[in-house]
Amino acid sequence: MTGGRSAAVSWIDAHYGCMIHPRGEYFRAMTANGPAPITVTDLTAATIPYWELRAECELATGVAGPLLTSCREGSFQYLLIAADKVGR
Repeated sequence: MTGGRSAAVSWIDAHYGCMIHPRGEYFRAMTANGPAPITVTDLTAATIPYWELRAECELATGVAGPLLTSCREGSFQYLLIAADKVGR
């Protein structure tokens, strides 16, 4: 991530009471603690139809809009990371 957090990601953080970090921080934490990424698959585009449907759901919580925005603008990604533990 370069620059500041997007408004959409800040909204998601506030909604869920979390702190989404730049993805590089997740990779650094993994490798510092043993697992080494083998493959990374970006599933972001595949999640967009789900969030579009959820935005129309009668039980919508309001988070679908910011999630769609952040996925489309590239400030939030759904990643599937396969990792293997490296010897220490």
